[in-house]
Amino acid sequence: MAKTKRKIKPVPDGILDTINNRVSKKSEYSTANSGRLGRRRGKRSNPDYEQVTCYIRKQTHKHVKIALLRSGKGKEFSELVEDLLFDWLKFKS
Repeated sequence: MAKTKRKIKPVPDGILDTINNRVSKKSEYSTANSGRLGRRRGKRSNPDYEQVTCYIRKQTHKHVKIALLRSGKGKEFSELVEDLLFDWLKFKS
């Protein structure tokens, strides 16, 4: 059975607005020496974060990354996923 390629529509204009309007919940990581300037602690070494894996279509991932870059807010893909999951939990309760 031949695979049919699913056509992905371009990113709708409203999606960029949604991303731009979301409250950025960037974590303020504490460094080992809070008085020192330097790099902030990465998510990998932060005990408040857990790495998870999920499967999404390549085109969806590509369009989301482009939309995040266009937003100019510096929001990471993982932050967007966390925001969406948090909103979903609020909606479910």
